Amino acid sequence: FVDAGCPHVVAIAPQAKVLDDDAALFARQFLFALFQGQSVREAFERSRGAVASSASPRVSARAAAAAGGPAGAGAAGAGGYRLAESAKFVLLPEDGAHDARPMATLPQGEFCEQSPLPALEPPTVPTPFVGRALELQALVRTLRRRRQAEVRLLTLWGARGVGKTALAKAAATHLWQRRFLDDGVAFVELGGVRAEADALSQLGEAVDMELSRWRDVGRALGRWQGLVVLDGIDELLAAEPAAAERLITNLLAASQLQVLVTCCEPLTNALGGGVTVEHPVQVLPLPPREGARLFHALVADALPTHLRGIAQIAQLEQHALLRTLGGVPRLLLQTAPLVRQGRSLDALAAELLAHRAAAADAAASAH
Repeated sequence: FVDAGCPHVVAIAPQAKVLDDDAALFARQFLFALFQGQSVREAFERSRGAVASSASPRVSARAAAAAGGPAGAGAAGAGGYRLAESAKFVLLPEDGAHDARPMATLPQGEFCEQSPLPALEPPTVPTPFVGRALELQALVRTLRRRRQAEVRLLTLWGARGVGKTALAKAAATHLWQRRFLDDGVAFVELGGVRAEADALSQLGEAVDMELSRWRDVGRALGRWQGLVVLDGIDELLAAEPAAAERLITNLLAASQLQVLVTCCEPLTNALGGGVTVEHPVQVLPLPPREGARLFHALVADALPTHLRGIAQIAQLEQHALLRTLGGVPRLLLQTAPLVRQGRSLDALAAELLAHRAAAADAAASAH
């Protein structure tokens, strides 16, 4: 851009990486400053200062550890890390005249959001959300297909605790934030739902509509343009498979919405030929390195000193506890509080292995 003659270029320093939250914060502050009539340099310095002083819980010392900063460095260390993160944003050319005020002549007025976010907002993505960048990208691209390649029904399937719900929330949030869904996201929590009436009630609550019969679904959502997430449909599939099929069929009858389902196996396995348009996507445990990164982000400041640094993630990956947990996010999340309470990794690994051995012996005796 500089070589092409662009007088003001905001970029990230070569080989540097920044957190998504930092990038969004910087961009928001930079644009607001420009619209307030500040110069390019003033807006740039204001935005870098906002990143350096950010106290967002998602841009904390723990996030610093996940992104490569010093874990467990305390408030002073975290402050130094934030300053280093802000320095990754650069204004080019370095010797350029950046005192121009490109928005100074705009007429004054009230700020007006021309493209407001859709009303129905998806649930918050659990943090830290680590190790699913490629899966998230593929999922979003699949849901964005159009015309003959459009996917109306996508199933995220895999073992319990593998991270299907978190991935579904991340994809829904990505599409919602970028305004790809005119009416937003209806997140239907079906965990524990085993009766048809309860499923219909949960759907009505998610879309904020009164639904008393299945025929109401088509009428109410006929022109609804958004994403319906059916999270944890397994118990309904087991108890009343016909009700689960009616739920999905009636949703798909509304021609302008898409359905994303999370379950333990593809719908075609449970419903046979009843669902013919399913696009199943298997969700696997995190690879060993990504599982170690997630665990490190959760417990970095509680780890033994020799495992706290970001450079020690490879060593953490080889620990017996991490190998035993197998990259399953739910197990990693359940184990993290125990580490933060002072339990040693070795003791937890031995306890978990003993528990699994006893379970295996009990299963063998039962047969």
